Amino acid sequence: MGAPLIIPGVGKPIDKATVAESGVMMQMPMWLGETERDLWLLPFEPQVAVRGRNVITRRTIAKQKERGFGSVKELWTKDDYEITISGLLRDYTKPGVLPSEMITKLDGLCSLKKPLIAQCALLEALGASQVVIESWEFPPTEGIENQMFTIKAYSDQNFQLLIEK
Repeated sequence: MGAPLIIPGVGKPIDKATVAESGVMMQMPMWLGETERDLWLLPFEPQVAVRGRNVITRRTIAKQKERGFGSVKELWTKDDYEITISGLLRDYTKPGVLPSEMITKLDGLCSLKKPLIAQCALLEALGASQVVIESWEFPPTEGIENQMFTIKAYSDQNFQLLIEK
C-alpha cells in the first residue's frame, strides 16, 4: 500500500477529514487537483465506485470436432479502472444560494486536458493515483443551495514510450 493520505496545506497524515462548514467527519475523503500542491477536498464525502476488467481476445476454432463449440480465450492485459465519483456541492456559508464557486471549480478541473491527481483510500488501495476525466454532469437537484455532480473517469499512469539505446 502507498503512502498515507496527507491533508493539503497541513502536511500530516490523516485517517479521516472533517468538512469544516458542516462538522461532518468523512470516512473516505477524496481530493482532486492538477498537482499535489493544489488538491481540493471534495465536499460531503462523494461516493466513489470503481470497475475493473481484463482485456480478453476470444478466438473460435473452425475445425474443432470433439465438442463443436466454444472458443480459446487469451488474456492480454488488465484494462484501466472505470471510476465514477458522485457527490453534492453545497456552500454552508451561503444558505439559499447556488454554490457557483464550487461548480465553477469542479467544472474547471474536469475541463483540463491532462490527468488529475486523485487521492482517496479506495484508489490508493488499487494503485490508481491519476485519473483522466471522460465526462461530468450536474443533474437537476432539489434546493437552490444544493448541486449534485457525477464524474466518469479512467485511471491513468505515465508510460515511457520511447526507449533510448
